[in-house]
Amino acid sequence: RFNAAFWYMGAASLLIAVDGTTAKYLFENGIGWGTLMTWSGLLSLGFAMTLLFANRIRKSVRHSAREFVRVIPLFFTEELCTFGGSASAMFALSLAPITYVSAVESFQPIVVLLAAIIFSRTFPRLFKEELSHRVLFTKGVLFVVMAIGVFLMGEGA
Repeated sequence: RFNAAFWYMGAASLLIAVDGTTAKYLFENGIGWGTLMTWSGLLSLGFAMTLLFANRIRKSVRHSAREFVRVIPLFFTEELCTFGGSASAMFALSLAPITYVSAVESFQPIVVLLAAIIFSRTFPRLFKEELSHRVLFTKGVLFVVMAIGVFLMGEGA
């Protein structure tokens, strides 16, 4: 039985696929990488501001303002990483086929798993990854299969 997170991630995958396909179409029709990033960012800001129309969200923002001010450096770092990741993915998409870029992006879980292995003792509540030898072996095998697939796709790109 799949939990709600599975279905949300399925919906997110669909939306991200439409986003990538649309972006690739725009690149192929003369829209530059910087133009697309600029307008995407501005539209995202506009969409995010509409969340404030929801009373519950507005109250939550107001209620957590002090705590948010305390963690601004961490939030800034997170947003810088988000922008850097989005910008580099968008630039890669302007250069390579969407299936190849998506396949390479799918290696994110490997980075998360490595971070969990390295930092789980220092920050035990930060990662929810199971790190038993059996699970690590299984994930390792799957990551090798993914790497082979990306390599084979790259040969055709």
